[in-house]
Amino acid sequence: MKLKVREGAAITLDTKETGHQRDNQIVWTFGLESPTIRIASQSRKEQKTDYVKQFRDRLQLDVQTGCLTIIELTIADSGNYQFQTFGSKISSLNFHLTVYSE
Repeated sequence: MKLKVREGAAITLDTKETGHQRDNQIVWTFGLESPTIRIASQSRKEQKTDYVKQFRDRLQLDVQTGCLTIIELTIADSGNYQFQTFGSKISSLNFHLTVYSE
């Protein structure tokens, strides 16, 4: 899914998951070419969104849906994002985000 958002805005990467994700393991990754850098995760015991300094204090992970919200977007946030969930079912979604300035 391709998305384009203005610098300084916020965006929610919508997983389209409607079920309760608390029992599933969720992993969000990011990269310019390929999403290989873990930026957020959730397991039964913990939620973590501070893997990468670039995103520190700007990520919000919804425990119900796995949706990831990024606030105060910067040009450096442009790239590829991947959502993966492991549990009763395994699924993944890819997003290509372009952040532009005016």
